[in-house]
Amino acid sequence: MKASTNDTQTTWRRYRVAAAFLAAVIVYALVGSLLLPWLADRIAVDKVRESLGAELRIGNIDFNPFTFAVLIENIEFDHPSGDRFAIIEAVQANFEPTAMFGGALRLAEARITRPEIFLQRDAQGVINATTIRPLQPTEEPTGEGPEWQVGIDSLQVESMSVRLIDSTVNPAAHLGLDDFSISAQQVSTAPDSAFPVDVSMRLITGGTISAQGEITLLPQPDIELAVKLDDVSPELAHGHLQSLADVTFDSGSIHFSGQVSTNPDELFALEGDASLDDLLLTETEGGARLGSW
Repeated sequence: MKASTNDTQTTWRRYRVAAAFLAAVIVYALVGSLLLPWLADRIAVDKVRESLGAELRIGNIDFNPFTFAVLIENIEFDHPSGDRFAIIEAVQANFEPTAMFGGALRLAEARITRPEIFLQRDAQGVINATTIRPLQPTEEPTGEGPEWQVGIDSLQVESMSVRLIDSTVNPAAHLGLDDFSISAQQVSTAPDSAFPVDVSMRLITGGTISAQGEITLLPQPDIELAVKLDDVSPELAHGHLQSLADVTFDSGSIHFSGQVSTNPDELFALEGDASLDDLLLTETEGGARLGSW
């Protein structure tokens, strides 16, 4: 009888341990998937408003506390002036939490989908992006803390678009990029760590630009890229040319294939072959032929 009682007590203890473990898992899942996203949204929105005087809106945040995967959707950021500045359809990231014990932030994957940026250059040449500053000066660190290294195994930026309204000319020039995509592997802020990058984009005025090569971020930027321009329209400079002369680019295409590099020893270097084909300039009003190439 005594042995049976002990067995019963042991069984109940096991049930209590299992129930406590299950309850802990449920609480952890609820906190991670419901409470943390809500807190992150509130903290991010309040921090942007307090530090920059700007507005941030986030449509949805999903966090999987078991796989450490994050999905942030429908991000909207307004310039402190109130104008629209940036929209991002989605940001996805898969964290590797064990890396934090070694003083590093590592992501197995980071993906940014359909970001849109709206730039404006006023008549004085000031771009709105440069006027986004902290409302209060940041305090200098009093001591040297541990330097965290950031690593991303796979970084993808998909279908990015950039729009620029340049009011330094009259009428204002409208420039921009579409289908701007970036693919990079083994991105790292570790000193002397080079990683491969592949970039492609389409100009709204016509033509494409692509680049492949390697980039090193620290201790100083070091960039080596093979760059190719195909069928780029000289209309890209039309707004600025029109402010000087009443002319229009009726046709023309720019081609380039070569190397671009920048490093501590050389601020900027460009080497390659360029051509300008089928250029035709005419008067804007009368359409008279002014020159061709």
